[in-house]
Amino acid sequence: MQYRNGISKGSRYMSSSESRDLLSKMSRSGIHFIASVPAPGGSNSLSLTEDQVVNYLDHPDLFVASHYGVSLGEYLRWKDEEFSVRCSALTAKRARCKHVVTGGSGVSPKCWAELTGQYCDVHENGRA
Repeated sequence: MQYRNGISKGSRYMSSSESRDLLSKMSRSGIHFIASVPAPGGSNSLSLTEDQVVNYLDHPDLFVASHYGVSLGEYLRWKDEEFSVRCSALTAKRARCKHVVTGGSGVSPKCWAELTGQYCDVHENGRA
């Protein structure tokens, strides 16, 4: 089965209307829509309504970013930095410090966005 602005039906795609009708029929039959999204330690299950399924399929990362209340860029950097906020300080060699900020390990995207720009314990206390 393939998806692109609708659901694959044989050699053609279903129209948006046909896709919504199918999702509605599935929902009425007791089928629940769950998306597995990245999270610290593995993944989280995100329940989706019929309408949300279509939006999720069109732009999964954008949908999840919006769900968490962060921008797409913040969400993608959160995943790239493995759910932890790195220190914003530069080392003596002008490389970014690799330490995690205090309270910034394994955090949600919203917390990650709030802590971005902070410093690790070493740099926060001026020891480096």
